[in-house]
Amino acid sequence: MSNKGNILISILILILGVVFIYFFDGDQLPRSIVFLCGLAFAVPALVLLIATFFTGKSKHSAAYRGIQIVCGVGGLGLGACIILMPDIFRPLLLYPFAALLLIGGAFQVFLISHKQRPVDYPAWMYVIPILVMIAGVAMLCITPLRNAENERWAVLITGIAAVLYGINGILVTVQSRRLPPLHQAVSGKQVAEATVNTGDAMPAEISAPETGSVPEADNRPDADTGER
Repeated sequence: MSNKGNILISILILILGVVFIYFFDGDQLPRSIVFLCGLAFAVPALVLLIATFFTGKSKHSAAYRGIQIVCGVGGLGLGACIILMPDIFRPLLLYPFAALLLIGGAFQVFLISHKQRPVDYPAWMYVIPILVMIAGVAMLCITPLRNAENERWAVLITGIAAVLYGINGILVTVQSRRLPPLHQAVSGKQVAEATVNTGDAMPAEISAPETGSVPEADNRPDADTGER
């Protein structure tokens, strides 16, 4: 991921975490999240159904169109249920929140530790993503957090973890510009000099003529020899 993309995503997650922290004690934020989840199922499903019925039948087989219809109807039905009955699905918000924390923390650990990383990041930068993953595991393992009355604490934990993730993501971009690069780029001039120093600058085909390529001397007697 480029530095611009990383810092943009980090800022967005930081803002989202601040929103979660600000509204964690209210009832409107969980309802809004459930409503958005319902839209995330319903809108793509509706688009899929429209595209299925308005696309030429010759482009796809009957089985493919049948699968599209089943997926579209299922997604539209699930989205409608989530939108119309949000209180039933509110306790399930804990699981996507915990999954996002686990995936986000693991991704940031990979970002600062993989072999092709631009710089050698300091060890303290691993602390925040590991804490984020621990928060995700805790949300899955602590049973009281699944109760409706403790829903606000799950939202608060998610918000704090998102803020920490965003701050650490911004620091990743800053450190990648301040620290010396881990992999030195080799220019074409350096490659040419190294080739000359090893004696491989001239290919074997050019340095030594091929066997039989030297024209033989003309041994025929000169036609003018002996003529006066």
